[in-house]
Amino acid sequence: MNSRPRIKLKKGIHRKQEVILIEFPYDLAIIAQVRAIEGARWSPSMRCWYVPYTKQQELALKQLFKVGDLSKDIPSEKTSFIKDRGSDMNKKQVVIEKDPQTRRIYIQFPFDMAIKESIKGLDGSWWHQETKVWSVFWSPDNIKSLESIFSGRSVKWKESKTTVRKKYRTPLKEAKKHINPGF
Repeated sequence: MNSRPRIKLKKGIHRKQEVILIEFPYDLAIIAQVRAIEGARWSPSMRCWYVPYTKQQELALKQLFKVGDLSKDIPSEKTSFIKDRGSDMNKKQVVIEKDPQTRRIYIQFPFDMAIKESIKGLDGSWWHQETKVWSVFWSPDNIKSLESIFSGRSVKWKESKTTVRKKYRTPLKEAKKHINPGF
């Protein structure tokens, strides 16, 4: 049985530059190898290592990691949607979900710098790094602003029956225990 982690090389685009993405499960030995490669960088947004694309670099990486051809799927900016809900969604569609329990609106959309900057300007905007989704306060002003930002696009408005972001919320009693241990 081969105990070496599986390494995938993919051709992609990162920061408007053609790159080779190096994906593998966390392994310190492989990380040390990748760090030794000239131009190798870690991308927190893509959660993988990458190097600028050149034919020589492609051949060198294939030989170093004993990998065949680069993967055929060529991603643009890596866009991950809500992990527990994103599998059946059209990635070109904007999904806006209102959550009455948290009084927040969760927004997922294909990456667009202008839209990102507009959402950052909304009241209570917050980027959830783990799930790659934005949230803002649930307010009439924010709803009007979102309608304006996404006008002319395919938008799916949803109302959540359950809390989407349970891991980002601390129940009130738990929060009070941290503030007042005698509670």
